[in-house]
Amino acid sequence: MKIKTIAQISALATKASQGLETCSQCTSGACCQNNKTLIIHKQEFTDRKYLFHRYLPETKQAIAQYNETGLFTCPFFNHTTKLCNEYDKRFYTCAIFTVVTPPINCETGLDSTIVSKAQITALMTDKHLALKKELLRIQKTPKVNLIDKLKELHDN
Repeated sequence: MKIKTIAQISALATKASQGLETCSQCTSGACCQNNKTLIIHKQEFTDRKYLFHRYLPETKQAIAQYNETGLFTCPFFNHTTKLCNEYDKRFYTCAIFTVVTPPINCETGLDSTIVSKAQITALMTDKHLALKKELLRIQKTPKVNLIDKLKELHDN
């Protein structure tokens, strides 16, 4: 099964979110920080293992944060720019992430899951068929929990 590139999946997600009140340029990086888990495709971790060695201090910090709080920040997250240091190599989960909440919610720490009826209706339109089709295809690939894999990598 050939999986589309990050750019192709990101383009499908962008098309699917057209017309919704989404972040055009992230200013908080809220979705990259303080995560309980991040489920990624097993092959993605294998393909990017070298990056976790490149970001060893950040990887160790993510593990320490998780051990202390039960939450972690992605090692690729840049705290200064509030952007991903490896945007072109980000995980599929990140590429397809579509924000359907006013950006102010992320910036102020309000509940980022709040969506209006109009936004929910918009999410159910046909423009999502290509994205749904691709997600169903890649859904069948083996998954791993990122923090578990980081701990495993750190222990070796």
